[in-house]
Amino acid sequence: MTVRLIAQNDPRAYEWWHSAPEPDTAIDWLHPPLAKLTQAASIIILGNNGGFGWRFSSAVFGIGVIALTYALARKLNFSPAVGLLAAGLASLDGLLLAMSRITMNDIHITFFFLLTMWLYLHWRAKPSAKRLILVGLAAGAAAASKWSGVFVVLPIMADQLIWWIKNRVQTKKVEWRRTLQIILALGILMPLVYLLSYSQMFWQGHDWQHFKELHQQIWWYQTNLTATHPYQSTPLEWLLNYRPVYTYTNNPGDGLMQNMYIQGNHILLWGGLAAVLWTASSFLVWLGSWLQASLNMIETKSKHAQAKQRAELTELKNNFKVAGPLIFLLISYLSTWIVWTNSPRIMFFYHYTPALPFLFVLLSYWLIELYKVSKLGKYLSLSFVGLAVLTFVIFYPNWTGLPVNAELFSKIFFLLPSWR
Repeated sequence: MTVRLIAQNDPRAYEWWHSAPEPDTAIDWLHPPLAKLTQAASIIILGNNGGFGWRFSSAVFGIGVIALTYALARKLNFSPAVGLLAAGLASLDGLLLAMSRITMNDIHITFFFLLTMWLYLHWRAKPSAKRLILVGLAAGAAAASKWSGVFVVLPIMADQLIWWIKNRVQTKKVEWRRTLQIILALGILMPLVYLLSYSQMFWQGHDWQHFKELHQQIWWYQTNLTATHPYQSTPLEWLLNYRPVYTYTNNPGDGLMQNMYIQGNHILLWGGLAAVLWTASSFLVWLGSWLQASLNMIETKSKHAQAKQRAELTELKNNFKVAGPLIFLLISYLSTWIVWTNSPRIMFFYHYTPALPFLFVLLSYWLIELYKVSKLGKYLSLSFVGLAVLTFVIFYPNWTGLPVNAELFSKIFFLLPSWR
């Protein structure tokens, strides 16, 4: 409804006091308008129809998410095989598929989150003013699509802190310039893009006071909402694909049933969670080994033993260079959803959408590594991918609302009671 109002340049899209203009609809003024502006552009160009015009923007951004998943993996210096597998896994997921087919903000924020991180890696490799500006603009677009887009700042600042500590240890100098540059870019360009996303509202005659009151209404709603919903879920439940969101139903007769759920590919999400835990545990083992080797070197007085400990530390540092991209992915993944654990309002599974590309790159890396280990590893990794493909084929009707046998629907698609 809101997208149509924006397409018609109707000021009600930015006014919180109106009731819904049509039955079973609502005016969504709760989120910044950038994603809805792209969807409105689709309606203006392609027509006000649910089959194409409403969905085109989400579909384009969904394809963009798959492409950026590959691009991010390659920018982190993973092999083409890891990048292609990550993009392939992303295309097999039900949550990304569902959010690419409906008029919601989440696939847009996922795209801009990924774009920001990809541009940030470009800037980190070779800092320049142009690249810095692009990072700030992309981060602003994420925030202008949904407030949770601000989370993109977390992995960037964490990565800058790691860089600062590493640089301090290696050079014995305090270097703040690069970090201050990225802070300024985000601190200036993010708010600017966010503000510009409300340009239509100002052109319609609303003033700064209205802008302020609108955001007071948004903040009050987000922090004081006490409603419940039968398909709400918690961030920890997202990790397990525990509670999907039921969005559509129809009974076409002849023993058939049509339902549509916003639900992930459980094989990928469960495997991805295992990859996250393995990455975290591997880092902790490395950190413990490094601390132990450092203490041994301090306590050892023999020159021969010190040389041995020094060689061990050098090997550990080289291993950390390999693990660096994995830590970057892990921090990025956690940053997309960990803050939600303190949210005062109800949450839904689709809030997990921005985490999935990072999850799939991590998963792909370990699957490729497993493939290289042995014949058994090759068999296990190929079997996992095959099982993910099979799950996609079986659950595709449940994610897209295709008619299926009602009895089959009940037995397979509700394998877990919480999926009903």
